[in-house]
Amino acid sequence: MSRFLFSPRRPGALRWISHGAFGALLVSALAMTAGDGGTAVAAGGALLGGLYVAWVLLEGELVPGRPGLALLCLLPVVLTWAALAAAAPPFVWLVLPLALTCARALPLWAGAFAASVLACGSVILMITHTGL
Repeated sequence: MSRFLFSPRRPGALRWISHGAFGALLVSALAMTAGDGGTAVAAGGALLGGLYVAWVLLEGELVPGRPGLALLCLLPVVLTWAALAAAAPPFVWLVLPLALTCARALPLWAGAFAASVLACGSVILMITHTGL
């Protein structure tokens, strides 16, 4: 029995639900920002989508044996998300599937730390975007 729910050795519905949620939230954020005239942010969102698809394609080969390499490949996705979330509020909601992906792909301590940092960062970004 796995000691962690999001273990990469347990491929299942949670993995695909996380990827589907990321895709749905990304399309929603792209539609909102493109509709508001934010073409540069929408282009960054398209870049984020490409990076995430590349991560999904590489994930099966990177995660099981090399967590350091998995972290290195997830880093551009997280940094691009952070820049977009700071630029446009709709991108903040991508934190949930991104945190699940980090928690599942990284070792237990690193995944928990990354998910916690992402959650705290998204709360700060939401507060910033509302002007409080």
